Amino acid sequence: MTDNPQQYIQYPQQYLPPPPQAPQPGVIPLRPLDVGAMIGGSFKAMFRNWRPAILVPFVCYLVVAAAVVVPLVNMFASFPTITRDGPAFTPGDVANFVGSWLVLMLLLVLLGLAATVITQSVVTVVVARAVLGRTTSIGQALRAAGPRMVPLLGLTVLIGLIAGACAVVPFAVILILAVATNTPQLLLLAFLFFLGGLVATAYFWISWVLAVPALILEPAPVLTAMRRSRWLVSGGWWRVFGILALVGIMVSVASNIAQLPVSAVQFSQFPSLMPTRVGQQPDPSAMFSVMFSPTVMILYSVLTAVVYAITQPFTIGVTTLLYHDLRIRKESFHLPLWEMSQQPDELVVSPEPTPRPEPTT
Repeated sequence: MTDNPQQYIQYPQQYLPPPPQAPQPGVIPLRPLDVGAMIGGSFKAMFRNWRPAILVPFVCYLVVAAAVVVPLVNMFASFPTITRDGPAFTPGDVANFVGSWLVLMLLLVLLGLAATVITQSVVTVVVARAVLGRTTSIGQALRAAGPRMVPLLGLTVLIGLIAGACAVVPFAVILILAVATNTPQLLLLAFLFFLGGLVATAYFWISWVLAVPALILEPAPVLTAMRRSRWLVSGGWWRVFGILALVGIMVSVASNIAQLPVSAVQFSQFPSLMPTRVGQQPDPSAMFSVMFSPTVMILYSVLTAVVYAITQPFTIGVTTLLYHDLRIRKESFHLPLWEMSQQPDELVVSPEPTPRPEPTT
């Protein structure tokens, strides 16, 4: 049989138009998202609103670094000299140094917690408004996020305490029991409990990772936000874990690369500290002063603030878009998002959850 082109005339092929594209009023299309859309959307939201999303975190972490680095340099400068013949200090000097170190670490935790709360609340508002296609100023972000900062502080502390209890308490109890009863076999059990605590911590952390956007955007009370997060993550725990693990690897690699200038400054000074004669030992005091010199500490603080000002908003942005993705999948959240994007900007950051959500078909 020959192939006659004329035979196809009686069977005209019907033209099928391409499927309609999802509307995109802002940084993401209003449909279920893949990882690339979340990462790209997070970067777009950050750099389109760089003042609240990057400048505010930078100032927060720079204040934390400035408040810590000055007493840290003074503390190391006043530390008794360490010589080749041994430490030239008394037990009282060591006690004073350890006490100052603990006070400094407590200050660092408190200031870091405050900076984290401000960054999380501001960036979450910025990204949620960027989904609607709206830019946000620093004043708008602070006005929208301000009322949720105290509940966010409570949520952060509560989740931290639960995670710490899961990881540390069973291990500490078995370890104390092993020491008290002089039973070395219990050390293995303590190690197994520690591993189990880490697994439980990871499970709860992923289950509650969307509690922050739920608390800020819906807005929901602390315990309600935690329940909302568990409901949104349920059925997709491993997917959420994989996305956040990928983001964590990206942030870790970028942070390590950004810290290379500090390491370069430190290592550039080491050759001059090496002994010039055979058998001579390096001077510990000189090496100590180079590692914690004011120049190195200031450079480290500024670079750390820059790194945090990029990596933390990026991570928060991906988490916020993951929250939108799961609500779109489970609650058809794209419909109220589209309706809100067409309305005048009244500084509302997100539609409220529907009482009986329906999944996206």
